[in-house]
Amino acid sequence: MADNKEVLVTLYYSSVSGSSVIKHDQQELEIIFGTHKIPYKAVDISLDENSEVKKILHRENGRLIIPQVHVRDEFKASAEDIRYAVEDNDLFGFLGVPEYTVIKSMSSTPGTNLADLAQ
Repeated sequence: MADNKEVLVTLYYSSVSGSSVIKHDQQELEIIFGTHKIPYKAVDISLDENSEVKKILHRENGRLIIPQVHVRDEFKASAEDIRYAVEDNDLFGFLGVPEYTVIKSMSSTPGTNLADLAQ
């Protein structure tokens, strides 16, 4: 693992989207993260328990972009941004994560960040 660095990558998605483009983007991100061995947490914003997360994501970006990727609890990319990073062979650099990442335990003391709300 990478010298005690903890990185949290979160993929916010919707399991009930009627858009084939959104469904494709979500599946593509899962494949990309799996292929590059980037651990991530997937959060389904369509679930009632994540309704507050959905509101925050909308407020932060002025509109609700799904799927979206957060790194260390901050918005980092849309699916299109990730595709460009892969095409440029710079996914790890773009995300700002080392090639070997460790996901911080989600059971730590809850705070007010998005990851804590999505538990």
